Amino acid sequence: MIQKFRFLKKSFSIFEKKIFMEAFTAYNPTKLFFGKQSIVNLSKLLPRIGQKALVVFGGKSAKANGAYADVIAQLENAHIGFVEFWGIKPNPRVEDVREAIVLGITEKVDMVIAVGGGSVIDSAKIIALCIPKNNDPWNVMKGKEKPTYALPIIAVLTLAATGSEMNPFAVLQNNQTNEKLGFGSPFTFPTISICDPTYTLTVSKDYTAYGLADIVAHLLEAYFGDCNAPLSDRFVI
Repeated sequence: MIQKFRFLKKSFSIFEKKIFMEAFTAYNPTKLFFGKQSIVNLSKLLPRIGQKALVVFGGKSAKANGAYADVIAQLENAHIGFVEFWGIKPNPRVEDVREAIVLGITEKVDMVIAVGGGSVIDSAKIIALCIPKNNDPWNVMKGKEKPTYALPIIAVLTLAATGSEMNPFAVLQNNQTNEKLGFGSPFTFPTISICDPTYTLTVSKDYTAYGLADIVAHLLEAYFGDCNAPLSDRFVI
């Protein structure tokens, strides 16, 4: 028994020397509601967030999948004022984001709701960041202007792909300068994300496959990239 204990003690000492823990910081303030009819949480939560929303959409798919009707119903049930902005395109353009910012400022909104996939949510993040001080979105993307506050962002996901509903990052393109830039800020985490898988049922097989490829690409990027961390690796696996 004594010999066995000595062996275990020696083995543990060797093992202990090989163990090391790298320091890291984990932070994700987004509150996620997942599941069928998870949209009903909005009418309870929105009055605590603001009184008037800019609701950002892409194309007609928001009406086809039922998300549009559900979001509007939740806004009306909660007696929240709103104004709609349509026309965010895949690979969102800075020109469209500028138009949405002007609309939000004119209508004095105090929160931004994105209904769509990654492009719509990315756009909503920059819109929410630029409305308070009327910042130019491209100057923000280039780092020339650095807002220190954003309106609350609510994401209603209709396409599984980029993961924008759970992170602070956004991508915009500028057709005039032929540039496409990424941006991230601690102020652009969505406050709430609604993930109802029934909204994805109207997505075509092709676009579902494109979304899956996007998911895999982002997972591999997180796992093999230079900025990886043990926690993010576990999420990927």
